[in-house]
Amino acid sequence: MKTTMRWLMAAMMAFAACATADAQSSMDLLREFGKQIQSKYEGYYDELYQKKDYAKAEDIINEMLALNESLPDSIKTEFAQAYASNKALLNYDAACMYSLAGQTDKALNCLSIAYDNGWHDYKHAAEDTDLNNIRNTEQYKQIVADMRENFDYEYVLHRGGDYRVSERRDTLPRITYADASNPGLVMVRRHFNLDSVAAGGDEISKIKRILTFIHNRIRHDGMHANPGAMNAIDLDNACADGSRGLNCRGLATVLNECYLAMGFKSRFITCYPRDYKSDCHVINMVYSRTLKRWIWMDPTHNSWITDENGNLLGMKEFRERRLAGEPYVLNDEANWNNETKSTKDYYLDEYMTKNAYAIEICTHYGFGTEQNVSHRITLLPENANITGFSVQKATCDGDWFWAAPE
Repeated sequence: MKTTMRWLMAAMMAFAACATADAQSSMDLLREFGKQIQSKYEGYYDELYQKKDYAKAEDIINEMLALNESLPDSIKTEFAQAYASNKALLNYDAACMYSLAGQTDKALNCLSIAYDNGWHDYKHAAEDTDLNNIRNTEQYKQIVADMRENFDYEYVLHRGGDYRVSERRDTLPRITYADASNPGLVMVRRHFNLDSVAAGGDEISKIKRILTFIHNRIRHDGMHANPGAMNAIDLDNACADGSRGLNCRGLATVLNECYLAMGFKSRFITCYPRDYKSDCHVINMVYSRTLKRWIWMDPTHNSWITDENGNLLGMKEFRERRLAGEPYVLNDEANWNNETKSTKDYYLDEYMTKNAYAIEICTHYGFGTEQNVSHRITLLPENANITGFSVQKATCDGDWFWAAPE
């Protein structure tokens, strides 16, 4: 239980962030809710860990659960995920408290409710000493086994297996990239004044400068759908007054066209989990002629990754190193909207590991690719078992998928 207050507060921040698109009264209510939860949580934490007063701890945890349930139905419906997350986190801590108090049945019931509402942190639940008193029960073992099977993302990657070389590469499409002389890309180059942005330095320096330029120019905004005109210029113009930003796909679209406009072969890739419900992530892979590999550039987080020696890596190497237990490093500059530092523990070890199961690319990248949707092809592990999203065409041939552009 010892670290869940951080997660609870993060959930409350997300809850309030969701409300910013709606009435001020809803936002005020959620902020007040967060303050009350924090106040009660701090009392609960002190009582349990310093005084071991389980009766008082039970009262406080029940007050917090009741407070969560007292939210208006309209908010619980509209912000269902945040509501469920609070319920999950509070019930997980209740399970810990009841376990410490020796109330096995109540502990198992709360752990089950927590899991059903979104507590999916397998490693935390498996290692949390607060749950030692229920660890040998069949119900605990089953819940934790289910967590591992579905939400231990490193384990899920292992279960998916490796890639294999295709015996029929002639059935795979050719991936093409518009030349920088394309009229639309020429306009992109001028619109963003990219010659000035990328001026000086080597290939890698230019690639990084363009990434950071777009990251700073357009904020990430997961609360709005992207505008209908999916090209870099129109997307940028839609955000010019500061009233909105772009989601990860919109940001990656803008960045991709900027790279193409400067003569870099570049893809935006959609990174899917095995079980897609509502969350995936879109980043960019840029081909470095210097390094002779695709390298990771994520405009949402201003991020790239390296090995322990500082060599830039792509999704291919990230996935290989994740499975082999080899090191990978997140750049120090990585952040979300210049407000929150992005961390290796969450961003790479959890979020991108979850989203490294299936990778989708387009068969052509150019100006307005998202408006004139090309065919798509998805790289799947050999033993893939996906749900929640459709695949136009699939391959298990990782060598073909990550080959150098023609």
